[in-house]
Amino acid sequence: MTTLLMITILVLVSIAVWQITKIFQVAQLNSKVDDSQIANEKDNDWNGKLMFAFLVFIYLITIYSFWEWGDVLLPEAASEHGVKVSPSKQLDKVISPACPKGVCPRS
Repeated sequence: MTTLLMITILVLVSIAVWQITKIFQVAQLNSKVDDSQIANEKDNDWNGKLMFAFLVFIYLITIYSFWEWGDVLLPEAASEHGVKVSPSKQLDKVISPACPKGVCPRS
């Protein structure tokens, strides 16, 4: 009995979804909608500007984070050897994003 109920519900939900899609299709018959999936020059220009704006946003957030919370990003060295390594790691954090992989030598 439960199986019959589940099948009935599944059939009714599918019919409801089918009817809703038909209603949306009929409602859009009079409107001129650009259905093309091919990007044109305007789309490429807009997406390029958005990508550049996002890049600037990420860089500004990163700079602000280093400026505001720089003292808590790397804790004090816990060993004698760590005192020598800590400035090297700070320099590495600055140089690493600027160098492509495999181009800049690592310390």
